[in-house]
Amino acid sequence: MLHDDQTPALRKYEIIRSFVSAQDVARIFGIDMDAHGRCQCPFHNGTDRNMKIYDGDRGFYCFVCHVSGDCIKLAQKLLGDETRYSVAAMWIDEKFRLHLFDKELTPWERVNRAEARARQNRRNT
Repeated sequence: MLHDDQTPALRKYEIIRSFVSAQDVARIFGIDMDAHGRCQCPFHNGTDRNMKIYDGDRGFYCFVCHVSGDCIKLAQKLLGDETRYSVAAMWIDEKFRLHLFDKELTPWERVNRAEARARQNRRNT
């Protein structure tokens, strides 16, 4: 059972990954994707659409430099290599208004708000 201030970080990451796709993160950063999620890789400055950014919780992969990961890893890499995974998760939480890191909410209120906000974000895109 989850208690206030004892929600494991891994559970928060899991919730973020289930509600925010790598494509959602890429859109925030202004990455130009085609209808299939292909784009120029921002990490090796390729000129061809060598990176695939998947919808849902499947993440991203570059077929040239082989960088890959989930939506949090994508945000981490785009924010800068010195950015910690946890900081990237908090950045996503703030940008998508999921409220998973709000101390004044119970864990269940955080999850309910995250679900509601994610549904709203998906309708707006």
